[in-house]
Amino acid sequence: MSRDDFQHVKQAALYSIEALLTRWLPNGVLEGREWCIGSREGEAGRSMKVCIAGERIGRWSDFASGDTGGDLISLYSYINSISQLVAMKEVAGQLGIDIASARIKSAITPIKTSVSAIPELIKNKRTAWVPILPVPDDAPVAPVAHLVRGRSEISWAYRNQQGYLLGMVHRFKTSKVGKDGKPGKEFYPCVYARHPNTGASEWRWMGFPDPRPLYLTAPLRDDALVLIPEGEKCADAGFKAFPQLDVVSWGGGSNAVAKHDWTPLAGRNVIVWSDADAAGAKATLKLIAILFAIGCTVKIVLIPDGVEEGWDIVNAIEDGRDVRAMLSAAVLVTASDLTALGETGSPPSPTGEEQRLGDESPKDEHQKNHTTRKLSLVVSNKPDIPAPDAVQPGEGKAKRKLVERGESFWDGVNHLLEHFTLLYGTNTAWDDVERIQILIPNLRYAFGADQVKFWLNNRDRKMINSRCLVFDPTETVDLETHVNMFNGFNLEPQAGECGLILDLLAHLCGDQQELIDWVIKWIAYPLQHPGAKMSTSIIMHGDEGSGKNLFWETVVRNLYGEYGGVIGNAQLEAQFNEWASKKLFFVADEVVTRNELRQMKGKLKSLISGDEININPKNLPERREANHINFVFLSNELQPLALDKTDRRYLVVWTPPKHEAEYYKAIADQVGSGGLEAFYHYLLQVDCSDFNAHTKPIDTVAKRNLISLGLTSPERFYREWEAGVLPLPFISCSAMQLFAAFLRWSNLNNERFPPTQTEFGGKVERMAAGAVKRKAVKYDLRNVVKQRIVYLVGTPPEGKKLNEWVGDASDLFETYLKKYRHVYDQSEQT
Repeated sequence: MSRDDFQHVKQAALYSIEALLTRWLPNGVLEGREWCIGSREGEAGRSMKVCIAGERIGRWSDFASGDTGGDLISLYSYINSISQLVAMKEVAGQLGIDIASARIKSAITPIKTSVSAIPELIKNKRTAWVPILPVPDDAPVAPVAHLVRGRSEISWAYRNQQGYLLGMVHRFKTSKVGKDGKPGKEFYPCVYARHPNTGASEWRWMGFPDPRPLYLTAPLRDDALVLIPEGEKCADAGFKAFPQLDVVSWGGGSNAVAKHDWTPLAGRNVIVWSDADAAGAKATLKLIAILFAIGCTVKIVLIPDGVEEGWDIVNAIEDGRDVRAMLSAAVLVTASDLTALGETGSPPSPTGEEQRLGDESPKDEHQKNHTTRKLSLVVSNKPDIPAPDAVQPGEGKAKRKLVERGESFWDGVNHLLEHFTLLYGTNTAWDDVERIQILIPNLRYAFGADQVKFWLNNRDRKMINSRCLVFDPTETVDLETHVNMFNGFNLEPQAGECGLILDLLAHLCGDQQELIDWVIKWIAYPLQHPGAKMSTSIIMHGDEGSGKNLFWETVVRNLYGEYGGVIGNAQLEAQFNEWASKKLFFVADEVVTRNELRQMKGKLKSLISGDEININPKNLPERREANHINFVFLSNELQPLALDKTDRRYLVVWTPPKHEAEYYKAIADQVGSGGLEAFYHYLLQVDCSDFNAHTKPIDTVAKRNLISLGLTSPERFYREWEAGVLPLPFISCSAMQLFAAFLRWSNLNNERFPPTQTEFGGKVERMAAGAVKRKAVKYDLRNVVKQRIVYLVGTPPEGKKLNEWVGDASDLFETYLKKYRHVYDQSEQT
């Protein structure tokens, strides 16, 4: 066993990191580039993380125990409590690598690129894997969760006529909301496949090979009528309602109907149930042509008037319609009807035997024509383009070029028309699918210059002024004239248990109820009023390990989903600041160092209290965006930020010492098992009637201490003088006397560069905020009468002149000053 063996297995494991992690730790979830799990035992949670992409791919950490590793072999060793040698052999076995043979170096192609390129290799390698149909008996159980999309909401098993498993198709929810107000959905097949180079076999998220298998609800029978609805869900509903029928369907949507193997239905009697939309009509046209080619007799179900777009057999059953009668009333389709559908979009009315199979009664002419119009609906961007055979010789290359563009071309143009909005005054567009601003040249790379040209020249293209691209979480903007980059929160509140999360907050606040209540309302208010810009921020600092990041990053930030984030110095100092776009909440983690406190002060002030942010994305036009960001600053430093004496912008919390590791593990487990949704539900119920975006923060001891650390030397001197800490009375004195006292104080406190008297005087007046007034007074001090600049503390008693009162105070101050000048000059005698 050589060192090279370890390296080859490590690299091969990175190729299969997705499959290995879902097999080893199936309860994990993906957060950014990290696969998160509760512990090495495999329960759900976020205490243990594995990096799946970038330069740190393969590195893992168990924060509960402090264990870490740099590759998947060490991870497998840690999970199973075995040596790395044994772990390497077992991982190699899972990858189909024979360590014993000397062929390992030829079996795996070494990765001759940087580690950061590995994710791209993982992405591109999918075409090399070859599906194995049917799935072998010794194959492991198919995965139930996708590495990126998590667990699917439903899945379907594809089986052949003999009942053997061919693969799975999973349906996942997406963040996009459809026109019907329901969440979007996407489908991903999963098959068992073998890699031709390594010989490794595993479940892969990839499609079936063409021609693809049909979805069978049960093995086909020779004498049963066949029903073909669109999609697996409709097929299941049809078979449940009519088990006497052979119900089959296809996967991949309306555009994939021609990619499947329909020959098992050759010569059968078939009823096709089309979805009530343009895509369903187009798919049905293609399907009927395929079925005719294999000798099938085909009928179509009449779609009733007035149904919503996308209406299907599931909706018919849920609506309580007589589905059996609808199947009996299905209309026979002939080859001539199909020709008419393809050319004119409305076939002639079938009559006589053409309309009947068995003992069906003739249908109403108006109803049938309405149905066939629905069936023949084909979305076209250029309805006036003639059919290919209508082009006559000599009509020119330009016209022939238009005709030769296929259906996929116009589908692309229609996608641009539906989902992209040109931003007037820029060379960019808004993509409402990916929800990004994109350069028109980059759009050409994605869709092709020709499709983008047709989109740009189309009068139906959507366009708004670039100033009307806004981020409005209040959702009050007019969507007829604006594009709102806010798309709602993805997290759904659910009543449940979140006691450990609240206990963590209480611990961080030192169990001070007033402080806990203020922080809870500060978190709850912008969630109850999306877009609320809090005029305050929270600084939470203290020794590391107390749970600051667990509460604010893992819990609160994730309440906001894509609208929350974490920033540091790199973001604040960067030239481009797209990181600040479309955000509602930021955790600023160790954003500044002691040397940068003053320089960062102004920038932070504008981010916290400014109404707008100037967004400067790289390679995109600058734009102004409403500032809805609320900040929390976390630090292990004694002085994370410099605060003014009169600061009203920050709540400051000093955290207590940390708990045991088991305490934080239990909290992380609760967060990952519904606690986040429960905490969100709890916050939405908090009574904020006495709280708003401008409620002033509590004046904590931690804040006063932090302010003290940020004071200049004259300000600290004044504070000590006013508080009676210095051996000098807090009474009126001349400016020269007070500055002399300050110089002595500076010497005793090792202040090497004291300011000038003028600067000192200005800072004292500002710090005093009216308690000390500066005035020129002529009075007698030690038999010297002259006019002096005096700091007046208080007012003279009744019946005493100002100059006499100042003279007495100044004389007393001079007595104490002489003593102070010599204090600590000699060692104290005992």
